Amino acid sequence: MTEQQQRFYVYIMERVEEKNQAKATELIEECFARLGNGTFTPDFKKEYMQKMMDLIKHEHRDEVKYIIQNFRP
Repeated sequence: MTEQQQRFYVYIMERVEEKNQAKATELIEECFARLGNGTFTPDFKKEYMQKMMDLIKHEHRDEVKYIIQNFRP
């Protein structure tokens, strides 16, 4: 995991509901794997964001959505 990925991971996990931590970790790991192997597509990004929003604490959803939407691999 790169330093940037580590910061992203910590940022997201601080905003994930506790009961959803394992699912969020799986999603983030898949995201990083796809970035590494070149399969991070706009379709995956959209799917990832939809799944992640279900795991984020309600009060942080707009903020996290903005971060994910503006991410450029």
